[in-house]
Amino acid sequence: MKRTNQITNVDVERFKIASITHLLLLLFFLLLYPSTMKALECPPWTYTSNGAEVTITGYTGSDGAVIIPDTFPCGGLPVTRIGNSAFKENSTLTSITIPDSVTSLGYEAFRNCQFLDNATIGSSVTDFGSGAFRDCIRLTSVTIRDGVKGIGSDAFRGCSNLVSIEIPGSVFSIGSAAFYNCIKLTSATILFGVDSIGDSAFEGCSILSDVEISNSVTSIGYSAFKGTKLTDIVIPDSVTSLGYEAFRNCQFLDNATIGSSVNGF
Repeated sequence: MKRTNQITNVDVERFKIASITHLLLLLFFLLLYPSTMKALECPPWTYTSNGAEVTITGYTGSDGAVIIPDTFPCGGLPVTRIGNSAFKENSTLTSITIPDSVTSLGYEAFRNCQFLDNATIGSSVTDFGSGAFRDCIRLTSVTIRDGVKGIGSDAFRGCSNLVSIEIPGSVFSIGSAAFYNCIKLTSATILFGVDSIGDSAFEGCSILSDVEISNSVTSIGYSAFKGTKLTDIVIPDSVTSLGYEAFRNCQFLDNATIGSSVNGF
C-alpha cells in the first residue's frame, strides 16, 4: 500500500500556536534578561536596552575622563546599569563618574583598568558587583556617595595605590575581601549605619594604621583586619560577632578595646 502524507488544518493551527508560543517566550526572556541581547552601538558606547532603560556594555571612545550619562543620548532613556566587564582592561580610562541614575554595577565592570586614578560612584547603586574595581593599580581616589547600599566582594581588591576610604552610613555591608591587599591604604572611616565588615575585608592592607568603626557595626568577619598596621582599635558595644583571626598578625597593635556585646572570639 502506498503511504501518503497529509497536512490537515488542525496540524497547521498547532504549528501556528507553537510558533507564537516560542516567540512570546523569547521576547519574555529578552525583557527579563536584557544583558543577553545583542549589544547596540551609540558611539562612544555599546549598550543594550529593554525599551525602558539602558545598560552600558562597553566604551569605545578615546577620552580618558569619562562621565556616564544619566540619560542616554540615543533614545533618551535612563542609564541604570553598567554591565559585566563593561570597561574591563580598558587602557584609555583615567577617571570615571557614575551618575545617580545607575543602580547596578556589573561583575568586574572596571577590573584592571590600569590607568584609572579616580572614581565617583553615584548614590543609587544598590547592586555593587563583585570585583567591580579589582586590580585598578593606579586608583588613588574613590568617592562613594551617600545612598550606596553595599560594597561587593573583591570590589577594590588589589588597588595598590588607594590611600584612604570613607564608607558612608548608607552602606549596609562591606563585602568579603573588598579592600584586600590595598597596600597603600592608610585610613578607613566606617560611618554610622554600616552593619557588617566582611571576611578579609581589609586583610593585607599592610600600612593601614587608622580605622574608625562606628557604633552601628554588629559583625566583623574572619581575618577582616589581618596583617594591618593598626596600633589602636576600639570595637564598639554594637559588635556581637568578632571573626576568627580578625586582627591576626597586627604586629604594631598595642591597645585594643573590645565592646561588651561580643559573644566570644
